[in-house]
Amino acid sequence: MFELRTPCIWIGTKPVLLQDVNHYMPGTKCRNWHSTEPYDTGMAINFPPINDTVGLFSTDNSFKRPCSKKCRMLCIQISPKDP
Repeated sequence: MFELRTPCIWIGTKPVLLQDVNHYMPGTKCRNWHSTEPYDTGMAINFPPINDTVGLFSTDNSFKRPCSKKCRMLCIQISPKDP
């Protein structure tokens, strides 16, 4: 069954699925490509942006999201660290 994902994009970190299952579970962690430590939250941006006055990667359009939640897509690594 198709599940609609939240209109957001993961930035810099990606969810690490537990036990290689193809779904998100409570306790799912995120990992940055430049780190070895998993995080409970990852940086995401709203897509489309929350309004026409902010840029896609502006701080007004970004937020921390629990890694157990879904986003529509994953973006490339933009910076080596989370802000």
